[in-house]
Amino acid sequence: MLFKTDCRECHMREPVLYVNGRFVPESQASVAVSDLGLLRGYGVFGSSITYNREPFRLKQHLDRLQNSASVIELDLPWSKEELAGPIYETLRRNLGGEKEVMKLFGEYTWKEL
Repeated sequence: MLFKTDCRECHMREPVLYVNGRFVPESQASVAVSDLGLLRGYGVFGSSITYNREPFRLKQHLDRLQNSASVIELDLPWSKEELAGPIYETLRRNLGGEKEVMKLFGEYTWKEL
């Protein structure tokens, strides 16, 4: 799982990303080369904007994300509440103007090989 913000307003600070359960500086973020989301595009992908530092229609967005995962028979091991927490924390750790929050989910993103 990856959450990234477009941190143009962070100026001197390196953006912080949420990758596989950890918050890391962008320069240290990585996805395994064996990740099926990377190799074959197996995953559900989404992007959402914030207004006044609040994700726009987050509940509806997460509903669509879960529905998309269901359609391709990808089991997401997180509830909507568990997904929302890191989204808000990623925004908090990247102070600045409006952000775009990117999400990436792939089969091996959360499973060890």
